[in-house]
Amino acid sequence: MVGLGEPSSHLVSHKKAVKTVRNYFSDHQLLLNYIFYVRRKGRITEEDVKMFKLFKETFKGGEKNFIIIITHSKPGWITDNLEIIRKNFGNYPIISVDFPLTDEDEDDIIASDKRKRVQSLQRLEDRLSELNIVLLN
Repeated sequence: MVGLGEPSSHLVSHKKAVKTVRNYFSDHQLLLNYIFYVRRKGRITEEDVKMFKLFKETFKGGEKNFIIIITHSKPGWITDNLEIIRKNFGNYPIISVDFPLTDEDEDDIIASDKRKRVQSLQRLEDRLSELNIVLLN
């Protein structure tokens, strides 16, 4: 959606974008088990912190369902950077995923990337199952 984080002078202001998102979920009476904040692995910038703050404002009231997904990463990277991630984004569940795409024709690379995608998908599904059990209790 265009508008999140935009000044009021743009076509869709931030305020209007947030209202549209909230109205959509309210009108459709959707229950959200998970609300994902997805970002790519890397240095956390002031812009990242600002965007997460906007995300929290947009989905205010759903914080207990927040899950941070870090793409292009492995669990070890999350462990190594957990303190800084939590400092900037809060104490929400974090899941690492790596779904590499390749245009290469080399069988070894394709097989390796496929294994990474399968492992990441399994890790994502397993972690979501664990979190679902916690949410239900």
